[in-house]
Amino acid sequence: MPPELHTQLYLELTLDEQDVIAGTRRHLATTAGPQALRDRERDPQVVDRDWWRTGADLGWAAPLVPEDLGGGSVTGTPFRELGLVAHEQGRTSASGPLVGVNAALAGLVAAAADGWEPGSLLDDVVAGTTVVTWAAGDGGARWEPFAPRLQVARDGDHLVVDGAAAQVEVTGDPDLLLLSATAGGVAVQLLVPTDAAGVTLEPLVGLDLARRHARLVLDGVRLDARALVGEGAAAVAQAERQWLTASALLAADSCGALSVGFEMTMEWVTHRHTFGRPLASYQALKHRLADIRMHLESAYAVTVAALEALDAGSEEAAELVHVAQAYVGEHAPGAFSEFVQLHGGIGVTWEHDLHVHLRRVIANAAVHGAPADHQRRLAGAVLKEG
Repeated sequence: MPPELHTQLYLELTLDEQDVIAGTRRHLATTAGPQALRDRERDPQVVDRDWWRTGADLGWAAPLVPEDLGGGSVTGTPFRELGLVAHEQGRTSASGPLVGVNAALAGLVAAAADGWEPGSLLDDVVAGTTVVTWAAGDGGARWEPFAPRLQVARDGDHLVVDGAAAQVEVTGDPDLLLLSATAGGVAVQLLVPTDAAGVTLEPLVGLDLARRHARLVLDGVRLDARALVGEGAAAVAQAERQWLTASALLAADSCGALSVGFEMTMEWVTHRHTFGRPLASYQALKHRLADIRMHLESAYAVTVAALEALDAGSEEAAELVHVAQAYVGEHAPGAFSEFVQLHGGIGVTWEHDLHVHLRRVIANAAVHGAPADHQRRLAGAVLKEG
């Protein structure tokens, strides 16, 4: 691959960021990749818990957690740091609960700031010995974090949860679900053990080979009152933080997949010849590749802006995250459609790696709100300002 075609999320990297990338690449080099996903296509879990614990040792679950709560960012910019990890995972089609864990942690850290007592939970999640993931809203035409089909009732000192969520990510075999639900019409966030009586996770067949999802069914699940993480406005703010975190990391992940897809395609059209000429020499194909490169650079730009705004605590952070996911979610699948076309017949084969990345970016564009959902949020913000 010519060096000028190498793609990187950030234009400049600090020494600490270079170390984060180096450690991530070493772990992924021998444990990730499209072939590994094809080999485990039928497995209930696509990664082992030991694999995630190694990632946790590298700091994949620590950046968003303050040092006094057991975490800490190596670079001092936690969202940029996680963006690097997500980008590398996207490039290698790595599996694992990176997005779900850090989305949940974003809400739990906010809850701790609101007075919730985490005990040793955050320490265990940062260490990788406990896996918690966000059980978000169940989609629909207007995606919202709080699933209306999940209801919570109070019974003395206990909470009783009933209902179902259409899709919950269960990659990495989570121990706890951070559930966004409603109690008497009031938003609440609860920690639900996956092994609690009345909890059923029905496996689903998904498009993305790298992640596992299930339908969550809760039938009279009784929880201690301490399971309540947030309520009312606090719960809404926590869930919003979780949504922004997941969306930003998914955008970075898709940027990684998009970059490797572009590199694969450039390699192919440069060395594949027709009528004695490389495919890359044809004017029509040059224009198509130039358009894709423009979308790639634009995807990088909006994603980096979103991650840095989150780090800065900017008032524009939410708007920029919605812009990033709306843009990347729309253009990454379209770019991969072009990659498949430019590869010709081999682009649609099971053995080729393109479809693995294509599946990933399509799933990334839908799992925590489709581009239309992010565009709707943007439109609402603009109308409100106007």
